[in-house]
Formats: sequence, structure tokens, C-alpha cells
Amino acid sequence: MDGPEIRRLYYSATEVCEEAQIEKDALKQWEIIFPAVKPVKSRAGRRLFKPRDLELIIKIKEMKEAGFRDDKIRSYLETIQHEHQMHVERNQSFASEHQNKLVREIERTLNEIVEIINSP
Repeated sequence: MDGPEIRRLYYSATEVCEEAQIEKDALKQWEIIFPAVKPVKSRAGRRLFKPRDLELIIKIKEMKEAGFRDDKIRSYLETIQHEHQMHVERNQSFASEHQNKLVREIERTLNEIVEIINSP
């Protein structure tokens, strides 16, 4: 049955290793070496990775296979992390502006309704 693709919120360490085709030891080491890879912990203490973490891990693997040193990879990850943060902030700003406009529009409509109710 074909339907919409379901986007995962989190991946386990095992799933990340399978998707990225890396060993668990490499994943654990990369979490230490590359601060951009930040899994969250479940209540049970398991590491859970967001889709963005999986993308970064795959990029790390590709860069390592291409011969990049860890410091160059870390610098690259910091740059894309910064760009991602800027993108998120721009989107939040746009959403706030949109919400403010919507609130003003609702206020105007409510004021018009109050005027109609209060008119003789």
C-alpha cells in the first residue's frame, strides 16, 4: 500500500549505524569528537538521534572516506550548524510576524462584532 512517507522523529543508535553503514564504536567516538552530533537520552537512558543527526553522521562518514581530517570536518559541521540556526531563526521570525498579523486581524473582526452587537 502506497501512502505518504512517514518521517521519523528519532532513530536508535543501532538504526543510525545501519542507515549510515558504520560501526557502533565509530558512532560513539564521533559523538565525542563532533559536538554537532547530539543525541538525546530516552527515559531508559538510550541515545536517540534526530533525522538531522543522521544526516550529519552520513556526511561525516563521506568526509572521512574522502580523507578529510577531524578538525576540518568539525569546522565544516560548525559552519552548517550556524547556517541551520540562522535558517531556523528566520523562520521563527516569519512565523511570529504572521501570527501577529493574524491576531490583529482577529481583533479587528471581534471589534466589528462588538460594534454590531452594541448598535441599536
